[in-house]
Amino acid sequence: MRAGTCLVARSVRGIEDLLVAEIGRRGLGEVVATGHREVRFRPTRRAAPGVTALATADDVFVLAAEVGGIGRARGDLARLARAVQAADLAAALRVRAACGGPPGASVDVSASFLGRRAFTRYDVEDTVGAALRRRLGLPYHPRRGGARAPGDGIGPVVTIVADRATLAARVG
Repeated sequence: MRAGTCLVARSVRGIEDLLVAEIGRRGLGEVVATGHREVRFRPTRRAAPGVTALATADDVFVLAAEVGGIGRARGDLARLARAVQAADLAAALRVRAACGGPPGASVDVSASFLGRRAFTRYDVEDTVGAALRRRLGLPYHPRRGGARAPGDGIGPVVTIVADRATLAARVG
């Protein structure tokens, strides 16, 4: 699926079916996949203003990139950085703006993964943050050491499940 053509709505575990029903009831798009705490859907033209009002979603993101082959080794982070470098960020940010996302003056990455790895979530955040800083020309605010971001960032999120990493831009 191309960047910017898919929205990812995240929810509390166990209510993904309720989120699917709400997306359908509101006419926001065609659901293409459901997974652990998420529903992916292709938005309709009228979806843009309504996606942030989903009552059963914790957050909504625009899919920016996906890459396989992210294993447990620290060296696999280079593959993730290359995927960020190759991503169609302009398309994802256009959809984000159309959905009401603010322009963003900085980058503050949030990362999570399932399973044991030879790297930490902060290593993932720093890898992606550095790549986005280079691509977008925006300052990166690392979370390592408990630092708080200023709150004006585009708020990209990285999740790694099995060997697949997903980069998405937070809408709201």
